[in-house]
Amino acid sequence: VVCEFLEAAVHTAIRTRQVYPAEVFERRRLYNVTVSRSRHPGLTEYIRETVYSLKDWIQEGKLEKLAIVFFNPQDKPIERLVFQVKILEEIEANLLSIDELEHMLRAFILKIQVSDSLLDPLPEGSRFELVAYSLSREPEGQTVWVDDSGGNGVQIFEPTIVPIKSMRSTFLQMQVHAER
Repeated sequence: VVCEFLEAAVHTAIRTRQVYPAEVFERRRLYNVTVSRSRHPGLTEYIRETVYSLKDWIQEGKLEKLAIVFFNPQDKPIERLVFQVKILEEIEANLLSIDELEHMLRAFILKIQVSDSLLDPLPEGSRFELVAYSLSREPEGQTVWVDDSGGNGVQIFEPTIVPIKSMRSTFLQMQVHAER
């Protein structure tokens, strides 16, 4: 469920931040709300493979955060949309938790859809990358990820933090914020 949410959130965020023209996206429904999804197979595959490669980290509590890093045309990072997710107990334990979870995730999607009103527009020609941060430095045999201990290529120095949404329940803790 968390990977499904993150995948939808990334698609929605890059649509909302207008990294690509609106025509690149189609409308879908998830959690009883309209979300965006890329029509471009390569983009869709990049997002899906990246997010679902984090499934073990999420389940094991090793994922610190997932960031969508936006770069200007000169390849300088200018904004990061950061998702911090922590599973506190098994979500699938009961149906009430699933209904409650879907309600919470719907609220996050809706906030992401209006987050552009809180942020400056991205310059034309901007691009993005997905960057995952692990709480563990031990190699796990993951060949998808590259160690960037310094993080200088995707860091925004002395950023302004713009809170988007946060919540905590008995089974999940999540926060989304932007760094500019």
